[in-house]
Amino acid sequence: MSTGGDGDAPKVASPADPVSGTREPGARPAFPGATAKDAVAQAGETVDAEGLRITTTGLVDGDDTLGPTLCTAVTYDNQSGRPAPFNGGFDWKSQSPNGAILSNTFTGSDNLLRSGELAPGGKMTADVCFDAGQGKPPGQYVVLLDPTSRFGSDRIAWVNAR
Repeated sequence: MSTGGDGDAPKVASPADPVSGTREPGARPAFPGATAKDAVAQAGETVDAEGLRITTTGLVDGDDTLGPTLCTAVTYDNQSGRPAPFNGGFDWKSQSPNGAILSNTFTGSDNLLRSGELAPGGKMTADVCFDAGQGKPPGQYVVLLDPTSRFGSDRIAWVNAR
């Protein structure tokens, strides 16, 4: 997902406003802390990062045995023609409605995303869960993919309303 220029930046492959079903061309969801380099999509939309197509679902309550969690199902579809690294333990973060950015947890689901590589043409879905802290206040949450596996990678954000 590293980029060599503006033409290589991740792109939202299926832009749609969850309310109206459409979005103005070039418009993107906004969130506090967003940068001009971020690829920003709504939950459920697919972002294409150099042939690696990544989709996250809306956040849902996860297993709360060890405390409240929020989880998203992440789908990787590798159409890049080369192996694509993924790291469920370090690449994913969540931003709560109050702006706190939290790392993911190792609890919340029996199908947690691990780390490895996805072969060209491969497709997989697994969960990424986040500590919901003292509760799950309503508002805008953001699921952030900030890859550590490649130097200089771009950040991708999926905006969620809860």
